[in-house]
Amino acid sequence: MIAILSPYLCVVALQLLLLYPLHTTLDLPTWDEAIYLQQGGWFLHGEGLGPISISPVYSLLYSVLIKIFGTVDSVFTMQYLVKVTVSGLLLLCLVEHLRSRLLALLLTLIWVVSGINIFERVLVYHVALGFFLLALFSLNKHRGISLLLLVLCSLTRLEYLFPTLAFAGYLIFISVPKFKRRGSQSTSVKRRVTAPIFMGFLLAAAILYVIVNVDGLNPGTDRTWLAFNQNYALHEVEAGRYKLNPYLDYNFIIQEDFPGAESLADAFTISPGLFLKHVARNIAMLPQAVLSFIIPYIGLRIWLNLWRVAGICDDNRDVRCGCQPTIHSVRLARRHRGAKRAALRNRCELAIASSNTSGLPAAASHIDHGSALPTVGWAHLLSGVKYHQLSAV
Repeated sequence: MIAILSPYLCVVALQLLLLYPLHTTLDLPTWDEAIYLQQGGWFLHGEGLGPISISPVYSLLYSVLIKIFGTVDSVFTMQYLVKVTVSGLLLLCLVEHLRSRLLALLLTLIWVVSGINIFERVLVYHVALGFFLLALFSLNKHRGISLLLLVLCSLTRLEYLFPTLAFAGYLIFISVPKFKRRGSQSTSVKRRVTAPIFMGFLLAAAILYVIVNVDGLNPGTDRTWLAFNQNYALHEVEAGRYKLNPYLDYNFIIQEDFPGAESLADAFTISPGLFLKHVARNIAMLPQAVLSFIIPYIGLRIWLNLWRVAGICDDNRDVRCGCQPTIHSVRLARRHRGAKRAALRNRCELAIASSNTSGLPAAASHIDHGSALPTVGWAHLLSGVKYHQLSAV
C-alpha cells in the first residue's frame, strides 16, 4: 500500500511546498478570475451561474468554496485545491495508461514544477483539465462515465464540446452492434456495475443542476468576438502601435483596424491582411506557449529574458509575468503580512461588486503594476518571478 501511495504523496507534498505560503502573499484576482468569483458569490444570493459560455461549473465551484471559507479565502483555497488535485489526477491517468509508475511520476513532476502550472492564476483551464483527465482514466472501463465527465468538462470550458460530441458519436457507433447482441448478464456482473451506475447518476444530476441554473444557452459567439478584440488589441499595444489599455480600450483599436466589424467573419472580410497577420502571430507564439508546460518555474525567468533579448517578448508582457528580484518584496510581505490580509478582506467587496457594464471589475482600471507584493508561494520567491497585480486600493 505504501509503495502504491508514495508517488501520489510525493506529488502532493511537492506541489504544496511550491505553492506555500500563497495564502499570505497572493493578491485578489482581476479580470476573468474575478468574474468567476463574482458569479459564484451571486449564485449564493439567488442569481444564476451566468451564461453557459462563461464556465458555469467553475463558478459553481467558487460558490461552494465561498460558502465554506468566505469570499477572500476561497481565492487561496482554489489555488491549493485545484493545482494539487489536477497534479494528482495527472499522475493517476498516466499510471493507468502508461503502466509504468516511474515514467508517470517523472512526467507528472515536469508538470508540477512547470511555470504554466505554478504561475497560472486563472484556474478554469486547470479544472477543465481535471475533468478531462478523469474522463481519460475511466475511458477503458466505463465509457458512459467518461462521456458524462466530458460533458462536465464542456460546461467548464465550452471548447471541450467538440471532443465531447465526437466521443458521443463514437459511443453511439460502437453501441449499436452491442444492443443487437445483448443477452442476459450474470448476477456477479450486475453487482460490479452498481458503483459505476451510481456514479453515473451523480454526474448526470450534477450536469442537470448546472444546466438548470445557467442564465442562457448561447454557445459563446459574443464571448468569442470579445476575446478576439482583446487579444488583437493586446498584440497591437505590445507592438507599439497604440498607447491604450487593450482590455478596456479594445473597441478603439478594433474600429480603427476593422471599421464596422461585429464578428470574426466581418473582421476577415474588412481587413483579411490584418486578420491573417494576427493568426500568424499567434502561431509564431505557439512554441513559447508549449515550452511553458515543460520549463521548470526556476528557469522561466532566464527563458523570458532570452525571448525579450530576441525581441519576441517585450517589456509590456511583464504586466502579466514579470521578472524582478523579490528579496525586497519578501521583506515587504513579512513586514506587512497582517496589514495586507486585513486590507484584502476590507476591499474584497469593492474589487468584486464594483463592476462596469461589461462585467469587468471597475477596480481593475486602477491597477498599480509596480508596487504589488509577490502573489504566490515559495516557488515564486525562489525563482525571482512575480506577477504585477492589484495593489492597495
